[in-house]
Amino acid sequence: MTSYPEHFNDTVVRVVDEGFPLLMPRWGYVVSAFVLFLIGFFGFFLNLMVILLMFKDRQLWTPLNIILFNLVCSDFSVSVLGNPLTLISALFHRWIFGKTMCVLYGFFMALLGIN
Repeated sequence: MTSYPEHFNDTVVRVVDEGFPLLMPRWGYVVSAFVLFLIGFFGFFLNLMVILLMFKDRQLWTPLNIILFNLVCSDFSVSVLGNPLTLISALFHRWIFGKTMCVLYGFFMALLGIN
């Protein structure tokens, strides 16, 4: 009689990569990294363009645009602080930055998301 691991019937294939179980197939990490790259690239440059445009033209500083500027700055911060860490983690198939950075990452992403 053959003995199967406990997670044999899971819907997601769990392969061990350097002692860490993968949460999705390897191709899923590649697709995630590609999508994260696109989001980070466009999030960085488009939000930077809006920030520079706001600083260049003082007539754009209306009350509504100030609120939108806050959203743009928060989104820009996510693309600078959070996206590279997530992209690198997707490429390595796991979180490689340690427990302290995980807590800091979670705090700042929640803070910027609430902001």
